[in-house]
Amino acid sequence: MAERLLLDTDVLVEYLRGRVEAVGYLEGLVSDVYVSVISVAELFAGVIGEEERSLRPFLVAFDARPSPRRWRGRATFTGGTTGRATARALRML
Repeated sequence: MAERLLLDTDVLVEYLRGRVEAVGYLEGLVSDVYVSVISVAELFAGVIGEEERSLRPFLVAFDARPSPRRWRGRATFTGGTTGRATARALRML
């Protein structure tokens, strides 16, 4: 059985920014790679305009999964602009 990895938003952000370590890591993976719907919402909350159009094709490469049941109810949004944008993006999913 192939190893399965759930990627954190930070890894995806660093890849999108072109950080050499993140690019090398992601492009070298041979595992089944997943992102959570929370990460998808966080990414969309952090982009504007043209960036959103380029984000969609990138995310097609991943299998988006709902967060595991044991995580549900534990996530909190700390407020501020990012917290509100993430909560709004989650409602759009």
